[in-house]
Amino acid sequence: MAVHEDIRENMRRGLTEMLLLCLLRESDKYGYQLLSELNERTSGVFKVTLASLYGPLYRFLSKGYVTETRVAAGQKRFRNYYHLTEDGEAYYQIMVEEYKRTYLQINKLIGWKGD
Repeated sequence: MAVHEDIRENMRRGLTEMLLLCLLRESDKYGYQLLSELNERTSGVFKVTLASLYGPLYRFLSKGYVTETRVAAGQKRFRNYYHLTEDGEAYYQIMVEEYKRTYLQINKLIGWKGD
């Protein structure tokens, strides 16, 4: 059903950036690794395409929240590893606090106590 997918996509879009930063807090990662871990660790709820992954990563780079290191991954292949900076960590912490504050109030409004 198209409406169901629209709702799901709108809800995920705002959380994807926070989850990408969360993964980068653990260790430096390259694009496909971020996609795989995000999909696996959210039980498939956050399936992000490569095209939609690089938008947030480029924004993070331009704001200084992550840095990028190119590493050889074969004779003619390279991987760009992303590293969370101190500014990125601070931004992540603000996002998490806003997430908690927002979703606490939403859960109160809709009467959801969690599983």
